[in-house]
Amino acid sequence: MLIESAREVDTVLVRSIDRLARNLQELQSIIMDLNDRAMDVEFPTERLLFHAGEDSPFDRLQMQMMGALAEFERA
Repeated sequence: MLIESAREVDTVLVRSIDRLARNLQELQSIIMDLNDRAMDVEFPTERLLFHAGEDSPFDRLQMQMMGALAEFERA
């Protein structure tokens, strides 16, 4: 699995937020886990990049809004 094989200083590139997780809680957990392991997470479709070691309230808000919309569409 990608998450298990990713290494420190890698950038995990995910086509779209809805491809990484099934719901908002899982999305936040995965991104936080990868960032804690010194990996960046990039979503080119949504133009979002979450840097390891950086905690931006605006980035977190964008992730939550996009994740909630993806969860709503899936439901």
